[in-house]
Amino acid sequence: TGLIISIVFLSALVSSDFPIAIGQDGNLYYPSVRSGPTRLLRATPSGDVTTFVTFPNAVSGSALPHINGLAAGPDRSIYYAEDNAIRRITANGKVTTIATVSVLANGPSIPGAELNPYLRGLSIDPKGVVYVAENGGARVLKVMPNGTVTTILQLESPWAPTAVALYGDILYVLE
Repeated sequence: TGLIISIVFLSALVSSDFPIAIGQDGNLYYPSVRSGPTRLLRATPSGDVTTFVTFPNAVSGSALPHINGLAAGPDRSIYYAEDNAIRRITANGKVTTIATVSVLANGPSIPGAELNPYLRGLSIDPKGVVYVAENGGARVLKVMPNGTVTTILQLESPWAPTAVALYGDILYVLE
């Protein structure tokens, strides 16, 4: 008779104040705002940490104090949300703006949501379509690779989305 021993190691990543993403390259990406400009750090599975990119100014032109959402996309790209824009970082570190989002006219008044729009968590499908929670306008947006933005879910006050997740063709919304 033989004895079979199985040891399983589980890891959990928890982030309450800063978004994190695991890229297609297996690296962990997360923002750093400790000193100087906001940067996106890359941590390899072996523990090496480097600056992947220093974020440019916000779409508004002011310094980018933080990012609201971070997700891995196709072609080893990383996407992030600032208050009113979605940006893409290519595998070689080039940052481009995918779309900017306007204030929702006559939208619901969300308690505690002073910013409108206020883009938060996002998820990207294999074709580069971005789904993003727009907290200030209480809606979920679909952003096509060409920058076309459509509302696919509109909630009523006091409900407002904070994140989205894709599983196959199912979109989950966190409120």
